[in-house]
Amino acid sequence: MDSAHSTTGNVSSKQLPRARHQISQLVEQVRFDLHQGASLNRSASSNGVARSTAQIWIRNRSRLEQKGGLAPAKFSFFELPQRLEFLHRLLCALHLVLGQANDGGIRSICWLLELCQRSSSCVDR
Repeated sequence: MDSAHSTTGNVSSKQLPRARHQISQLVEQVRFDLHQGASLNRSASSNGVARSTAQIWIRNRSRLEQKGGLAPAKFSFFELPQRLEFLHRLLCALHLVLGQANDGGIRSICWLLELCQRSSSCVDR
């Protein structure tokens, strides 16, 4: 039997990568636990993740929230797969209609997106 095709006990014990929305839920749960006074070790283990993994996820989320300038509730809105898919479709439609069909260009698309973020009527709905 070829060693590349043989199975070992370690292969079956590995977890499959988590989906984006699962990670988002775990990050929110760990953050909530930390806010309630639990230690990172306790919160991570009670949620079934390693402490270092939870720490990296929290650090990455905080970095994205700071760079994006969005409130955590607005940021987590796009963590669900259906909402992220909608965002991708919207950006593709904007590119097709404004950029390709009407010679709007990427600058016009960026300007439109910036205006939507600044307008309280677009962002707060």
